[in-house]
Amino acid sequence: MDNESVVFDLSWVTFIDPAFAVSLTSRVALFCEFGISVVVLPPATSDAAVYASRLQLPEMLGRLGSDARGFPTISSNHIPERILELQDFRGPEGLEALAEQVGLHVRDEAATDGLRDCLFEAGQNVYQHSGKNQGFVAAQFYPKVGRYRFAIADSGMGYRASLAAAHSPSDDAEAIDLAMTKGISGTGKETRGLGLSEVRHIVTSHGGWVSVTSGTVTKTFNDPEEKPASHRVGDYVPGTVLEGCIRSRYGIHGR
Repeated sequence: MDNESVVFDLSWVTFIDPAFAVSLTSRVALFCEFGISVVVLPPATSDAAVYASRLQLPEMLGRLGSDARGFPTISSNHIPERILELQDFRGPEGLEALAEQVGLHVRDEAATDGLRDCLFEAGQNVYQHSGKNQGFVAAQFYPKVGRYRFAIADSGMGYRASLAAAHSPSDDAEAIDLAMTKGISGTGKETRGLGLSEVRHIVTSHGGWVSVTSGTVTKTFNDPEEKPASHRVGDYVPGTVLEGCIRSRYGIHGR
């Protein structure tokens, strides 16, 4: 594998958000783990390239061992306070510590507490289902529309493999449904944590939604009483990508 290489050419990308960043990072991490050389080229669009740098995407990719070249350099004092930059975490405790950084400049205490709880539960989910202790997280507050967007990804085995022994899901869609069920675990023993069912409850109670991608399927949950929207993804997604949105009553500094 030493002679193998992969190039992620992002020149076509015109918009980057936390979910794109963590998804790309988890893929790069998997290639680097297997000793495959990875090169990542920046978006041709200036806005997308600058935002990637603000999220500290090239720095993270470099720490994983890839060659992320050509991204613009952004001074740290130009990074908006409402961004939780792309970071990795080890275990749920690591993500809980990062979650404490969220929402420091927003006065909607209920929304920020909800977001912190979402991040912690999602971190527990990575630890329980991925088979790995590392995950990636990024978040953004959009003051003009009063919304938090957050995303977490891992490069682990995915829900279908994680739940196979205890629950034998027939496909990725069923595996995601099981993962969203309270008390479900890969061992077959009921867990004490609420996991993704709690994430779903929190985001929908704040007028938001949560989207989960694993394998070949994405499911979006935006109402606890309705069936989630489901669609197939173009490329197989190793591990899991979770993206959520929580509405806030206020913009930045309470406006």
